Amino acid sequence: MKLMPSPRSRLGISVAVAVFVLIVATAVAIALMHPWVSEQVSKSISGAKQAGAGGLLRVEGYKVEDSTLTVYVRNLKGSDVEIDAVIIKQAGSVIEAVEVEGRSITVKPGSLAAIKAKLPGLTAGTYTIVLSSRGGIAARFELKLTTPVTPAPTVEVGTVELSANTTELYVGGSVKFTVRVLDSTGSPVKGVKASLFMNDELLVELTTNAEGYAYYTYTFTEEGIYTIYARANTVTSNTVTVEVLAAPRVTSVALSSNVTELYVGESAALTVLVEDQYDNPMQGVEVNLFLNDTLLTTLTTNASGYAQYVYTFTEPGTYQFYAEADEVKSNAINIAVLAWLAGWGYRKPVTITERSGYTLAQYQVKVVLTPDNFDYSKAKDDGGDLRFTDEDGLTLLSYWVERWSSGGESIVWVKVPAIPAGGSKTIYMYYGNPSATSQSDLLSVMEELPAGDGEGYKIYYQEWIMDVGGLAGGGTAMGWHADDWQWAYNLPFSFPYYSSTYSRVAIASNGYIEVGGRSKWSDYSDSLSKMKKRRYICPLWEDLRTQYGGDIYIDSNYHDEYGSGVLVRWDDCVFFCRHGDVNVEVVLYSNGLIRFNYGHVRGYSCDKPTVGISSGDRTHYTVSSYNNKPADFYDYKESLMFWPRKLASPEPAVSIGAEESP
Repeated sequence: MKLMPSPRSRLGISVAVAVFVLIVATAVAIALMHPWVSEQVSKSISGAKQAGAGGLLRVEGYKVEDSTLTVYVRNLKGSDVEIDAVIIKQAGSVIEAVEVEGRSITVKPGSLAAIKAKLPGLTAGTYTIVLSSRGGIAARFELKLTTPVTPAPTVEVGTVELSANTTELYVGGSVKFTVRVLDSTGSPVKGVKASLFMNDELLVELTTNAEGYAYYTYTFTEEGIYTIYARANTVTSNTVTVEVLAAPRVTSVALSSNVTELYVGESAALTVLVEDQYDNPMQGVEVNLFLNDTLLTTLTTNASGYAQYVYTFTEPGTYQFYAEADEVKSNAINIAVLAWLAGWGYRKPVTITERSGYTLAQYQVKVVLTPDNFDYSKAKDDGGDLRFTDEDGLTLLSYWVERWSSGGESIVWVKVPAIPAGGSKTIYMYYGNPSATSQSDLLSVMEELPAGDGEGYKIYYQEWIMDVGGLAGGGTAMGWHADDWQWAYNLPFSFPYYSSTYSRVAIASNGYIEVGGRSKWSDYSDSLSKMKKRRYICPLWEDLRTQYGGDIYIDSNYHDEYGSGVLVRWDDCVFFCRHGDVNVEVVLYSNGLIRFNYGHVRGYSCDKPTVGISSGDRTHYTVSSYNNKPADFYDYKESLMFWPRKLASPEPAVSIGAEESP
């Protein structure tokens, strides 16, 4: 591909020279600023001194106010240092170890941090202070006290309050108790011991937090009346009375089905409802489901008292079902199963030949229909009567119609349970049922992520050019205005991508998303070779800017027929030279699907973005058919959907046989 000159080269200096000058200027500025910054830090620390250090941190100074010791430290190492305790020593002996405020403080590399701790009572003199990092020594210095340190006075307890999230429950249930301790002024008291009593016997000892609260959850195993109160110091709380009732029992089991007559290969949804003696639905009850007096499966009821089981019939006949829970038996339901897919007038065998040398399981097979191998006049105009079955001609298979063109070329994907290595597999395609409605479903055909490669195949994102275009719109403007920058964004779900899941992405001003990325400078110079070695999702990777009237919008509650997820839109962005207009969206679905939407896009003919997705390992990537097109090509272009599937090399061969009738 011939590379066009970067707009920056027109400014008369190369990018490399500009970067070099910037680095030199930054280094000089840092060198000149360092003495001044150090001086200002020293001036800001009351009583500070450049105390001796050693270990992971350098002590810049300290101060003692009232009974609080504040130590200023700088991390000169290349990794975080966590300080969790301050150890006070004198004459080689440990006087006391105290916890730092906030329980622990993390000091970032190169940063200055303040470590605070409450001192015990100390006389005037010299002490050795050790900053502890997980049992190790992060730093030490000499503390000279010219006056004694008096610890803060103990706060007296004024009021103790007790509450519970419920006061009536069944045996086996739990109650969360909340204790709050206040002083005489009504302010919360931190770190005080609070005792919780049940029926005048000590239940547990608790310690209040910074807001004066302490919590305890108790599970009751016997019915009865329980009185609970709390005590801190000598102050006793109010009393909470809890009534524990006998556990409910099963008295009713009802069974229903969505159908009582169907065909071989179809399924029935059987629903069980379990209720107690109070006619309330019962959750968590184990229910045995029987088929023809033989145990079929064991189910567990949900919060609404229901349990459901879907059964697929592979043989014709009459089947009887009933359910039983805690020796309470339900009504019986009879279901009639017919042998032929009644209503379907035609079928064709589809022969699949495996060519990679490996057995392929749950493999997505592409079936192409043309007037040469399929009589469109015998099927519905929209292809809604299409069905696929396994080799028995009865077991229905999941399928998805990518494109239907009555009288032209149609593309259908079928998920085939197993294709033997080096062998052939025959499935059947049914059609010719005017009353049937489409069962086409992409979600049932696509590969569930995360998923790794298997024997004979790798995970691949298949591109689908949809028959719709334009932007979904909506979302919140993030106020992300920049040139060559990417912003980290925490997803509201774990996004499955190839063999892993990610909770964070980085959204770049340059029209791409880095999966698992962080905030940093983004790459304006797009190329396929770079995309293949990075975890990039590129709807339109180019040298874009968002700071001239543009912005990035995010809708974290996006939902459509393919699932829910997060929508990201580059809105009214421009190319580097402040020309053109770019409006493009990406939808990251929680099920692993990825969608590109294109709105108004215009620019120079030399603006040819990179379009595609990659796992970053140079092996798992998809180059879009929209890649490297002039900018105007994308103006309200049809949307793209990328869906995960298995890809064998070479792929299985598919042939369609002669038509059959019942």
